[in-house]
Amino acid sequence: MYHFIVNPNASSGRNRHIWKQIKKLLSEEQVTYQAYFPKSRKETEELTAQLTAGAPLSGTSEESICHIIVLGGDGTLNAVLQGIRCFNRTKLSCIRIGSGNDFARDLKLGRHPVKALQKILHQPEEISMDYGEARCQSGDGKVLRRRFLISSGVGYDAAICAEANHSTLKNLLNTLHIGKLIYLLIGLKQIFTKTSAPALLQLDEQPPIRIDRMFFLTSMIHCYEGGGVPFCPNADYSDGLLDLCLVESMPKYKLLLAVLLVYFKKHYCFPEVTGYRCRSLRLQTARPEWLHMDGETPCKIQKLSIKCLPGLKVIR
Repeated sequence: MYHFIVNPNASSGRNRHIWKQIKKLLSEEQVTYQAYFPKSRKETEELTAQLTAGAPLSGTSEESICHIIVLGGDGTLNAVLQGIRCFNRTKLSCIRIGSGNDFARDLKLGRHPVKALQKILHQPEEISMDYGEARCQSGDGKVLRRRFLISSGVGYDAAICAEANHSTLKNLLNTLHIGKLIYLLIGLKQIFTKTSAPALLQLDEQPPIRIDRMFFLTSMIHCYEGGGVPFCPNADYSDGLLDLCLVESMPKYKLLLAVLLVYFKKHYCFPEVTGYRCRSLRLQTARPEWLHMDGETPCKIQKLSIKCLPGLKVIR
């Protein structure tokens, strides 16, 4: 049994047409499936929780595994990840649709939806993947615990996501199938408007690192975020480690050059750009900063802890 979670609004509504093609193939091959069309992130999380609930299973048979296939982008995948209750009886697949597709890009998933489904059905490849879990405290003292599949950032990249998520221009650009352009435009703006602040960073059990002026810190499971930006080009989604990119304040012209060079994976040539690897981290900022998890921006935070966890079964 396959469970399809379909985001009808992904790729500016093109997903509805793609679902018709998928449905036709499933019918021709007499595949047993259920399809769901949740209207919100909350519905997606609740649905996934219902599908994957249950006690951990040992010696499971294929019939007892819940195989979820997502027709949507990184946002839908993140909502599904939040809802998973029993990881050892859940398998996850993705058919590449959406504006970001950083998960699909890193896994080198094909762009043709029907061919992607045929591979899942007839030539499945199972991989074990890491995911991140963040626990944060917002400026008003509220504690939030959320998972992320791709990356979590504080500062510059999160500020871009926060502005993009509330931009009416994003919807227009998505309609024209150039939705990624909004991140570039806002990113250029943020270079000249965002200021830096002190922070304290602790990696695993090592002594804390004092950062005089942190521009941003991103923690990545995959090497891309924001629609193909390789902040951590050597990130490995199954090594049990977070890859970090820390950028400290520098003159605006150097920041602009660093952002341009990141697309060529040359941004670490600047001494203000540092890479780290760790299993967990703790971050404390001197003032509230935007936090993003897979592009979702739940709040501004001042205290954050993140750990890398194994055990997500992915079929591609």
